[in-house]
Amino acid sequence: MGKVELLDNREIQKNRSLIVACLVLFLFLKIPAKRGISMFAIGEEKTRVVRGKVSMPVQYKLRKKNIQGIWVGKHLLYISDETPPLRSKGSGTIFDVHIDTNNCLHVPERYEGFKTTIRGCISTIELVFEEAKNEV
Repeated sequence: MGKVELLDNREIQKNRSLIVACLVLFLFLKIPAKRGISMFAIGEEKTRVVRGKVSMPVQYKLRKKNIQGIWVGKHLLYISDETPPLRSKGSGTIFDVHIDTNNCLHVPERYEGFKTTIRGCISTIELVFEEAKNEV
């Protein structure tokens, strides 16, 4: 094991520029410059599938990212801008998701009229499709 030394305030002030440079370098290596900051989505919203599209919350800013998705069962879709969170949700095929200019997510036509619950789970977004009951 290496020797650990505690620095007093004078030594910290003397080496402050070196410490700041090390922190900046650490952050630069941790955050890929090409992609920027990854997805951070929280909150819940309910909507319906209309013309094969689900209107997504504008706060998620999905159009600025390369979004991928994975189906888990027939009525559960997870989307994210990273592959590892999707891999942890299921073992299906990961595919590219289309978000149009109106911030709408395209889904298969069989979900037409379904109620959709959209839950932001930090690094993934969960979409649950429920068949709408006949409302009078």
